[in-house]
Amino acid sequence: MRSVRVTIWVVVVLVAGILFVKTPVASASVEYMYASPVTVIETITDIGGGSYEYEYSFTNVDTSPIWDFVVYTTFTPTDSSVSSFAEYPDWLSDIKAITDILPEYDARNLDPDISHLVGTFPQSWENFDSGIEPGQTVSGFSFTSNHYDLSPKYYGYETFASGWAHENGGMVAAAGQTVPEPSTLLLIGMGGLMLRKGRSGLLRRT
Repeated sequence: MRSVRVTIWVVVVLVAGILFVKTPVASASVEYMYASPVTVIETITDIGGGSYEYEYSFTNVDTSPIWDFVVYTTFTPTDSSVSSFAEYPDWLSDIKAITDILPEYDARNLDPDISHLVGTFPQSWENFDSGIEPGQTVSGFSFTSNHYDLSPKYYGYETFASGWAHENGGMVAAAGQTVPEPSTLLLIGMGGLMLRKGRSGLLRRT
């Protein structure tokens, strides 16, 4: 078993896309209210058979409960492989092609290679009655893929305060760009660094 741990902290994330209603528009793009203060930990584990598990954990250091969390990938996750946070087992989780989500959550303006969104959110999301409270730590949100990708990934969230982007003028709570911690780069080794170099175009500033 091989495990790679990547610390991620946001500089531009997008969020939600949780209703995943298909209304694509060519000019769709992610807009955000402020730079996110949240640090997300990504752990990639080789689970055998050519499959890898991508798992995420973080502490909510925002000022409002987080009611929805998403990760964007440039590769295809395994269908029905997504699991919600262990602390919120009743939350719904889904994997959607970027072309099948609401335009407010189309993050291809951040990276045109983004192909999928993986998200988790409460079943009664319309009432915002279930959220990750400020100061709370969550873990276990995960999905699998036969693609091994060490590159930083865009991710995001919405809060009770921000509401739902599809109804508040298209503005999500926070946005940022992930940054791996230095110690992780040492663990990756030269092979991982070469892999990252090959994907250097992933993180394009806007």
